[in-house]
Amino acid sequence: MGIVYRAVDLTLRRPVAIKALPRMSPVASLRLRREARAIAAVNHPNLAMIFGAQTWKGTPMLVFEFLEGGSLRDLLKRGQLPYAEALQLGITLADVLDHIHGAGILHRDIKPGNIGFTATHVPKLMDFGLARIFSWTQWQDHSTLYRENEDPDQTLTVPFGSTGDGKGLAGTPLYLSPEAIKGLKPSPLNDLWALAITLFESLAGAHPLAESYNRIWCLRD
Repeated sequence: MGIVYRAVDLTLRRPVAIKALPRMSPVASLRLRREARAIAAVNHPNLAMIFGAQTWKGTPMLVFEFLEGGSLRDLLKRGQLPYAEALQLGITLADVLDHIHGAGILHRDIKPGNIGFTATHVPKLMDFGLARIFSWTQWQDHSTLYRENEDPDQTLTVPFGSTGDGKGLAGTPLYLSPEAIKGLKPSPLNDLWALAITLFESLAGAHPLAESYNRIWCLRD
């Protein structure tokens, strides 16, 4: 999907992370700009900070705080989290989601790889590349089928098996809610489902539905 570089802010002399997409289509450029706007619109101590959006030789880039502690995915490679640590992580992330949902933003790609940590192990939610702005009144009729390509200015799509651009579902298959798989309207339920799966994985050290999901994708292919 993209490349993230570790860099140094020469003016402030601090490490930063620079996110860029190597092959920049109009849709990909739109995604990057929307990510910048989504993150800049909210302020929370457990959201990865964005320092700016710049362009270098025609390639738009986002400049983020550098998270030295790695990601939750990195931690889980060494085994599951202690119960108390997983519980606190769940409380923290639930508060972050409550905050961004209250601001009318859906993340739509909650997973261990998108949860980073500072050097002092403060968790930060990052990667708003699939974020969607929503209205609380618009998702009340949650039974309505939704096609991601109906409005390319408002949302982006991904093929099965990735979070890349294309026709299909938005998000990472292993963390998609049943509502998302059915093609229903995006809602906060999608993020809450993904958070629950992520916390289960943090406690158990394994994804609870990996085998079932793999069978689903094989059948759909």
